[in-house]
Amino acid sequence: MQLPNELKQAIDNNAFCSIATKINENEIQNHLMWVDYKENKILINTEQGRKKTENIRINPNLTIVIFHPSEMYSSWEIRGVVENIIDNDSANEHIDYLSNRYTGKPYRRDTGVSLSLIHIWRCRRAI
Repeated sequence: MQLPNELKQAIDNNAFCSIATKINENEIQNHLMWVDYKENKILINTEQGRKKTENIRINPNLTIVIFHPSEMYSSWEIRGVVENIIDNDSANEHIDYLSNRYTGKPYRRDTGVSLSLIHIWRCRRAI
């Protein structure tokens, strides 16, 4: 699926997202996060050992809502599946890139990070 150009522009302008992952059959966990994209994949970077990282490894299906940075009631709902999790130096480099983009400084970490590449099977605009 192609990411809409307007969504790419929103992400480039530091849009935040909310990511929902399944803890178990009855519970869903939600987090506000930084977001990125590469080609037509959504990229989410999380610290290793966090519950959301564990959730993704157990059940790779998730929903993300990306909020337009200047129009918070305008958003995109994305449903997809994590197709790859990267735990090497490129994940650490990516979190530093995101941290510099969102905060102006490198990411402060105590552990390594995991970079999740998300294959999108649905992207819907909500205004």
